[in-house]
Amino acid sequence: MEVSSFRKPTNRDQDIKERYKEIKVRNERLKAQAYAQYLKLTPTNQTRLMLAFDIKDGKLQMSFIKPIA
Repeated sequence: MEVSSFRKPTNRDQDIKERYKEIKVRNERLKAQAYAQYLKLTPTNQTRLMLAFDIKDGKLQMSFIKPIA
């Protein structure tokens, strides 16, 4: 008697799609929280934050001042 080792393929595509949707919802919540915090900043701090934002790369340009020893 011969036994096949074939397993029915799982529905991985559906799992990946569901996981993607969950991540997208979570990211939208985080964006909303970050924007709410941005709106709570004073206009001067909002301007400083936007001056550090690189629109081309879509990232904040962080720089740190080193103390002179």
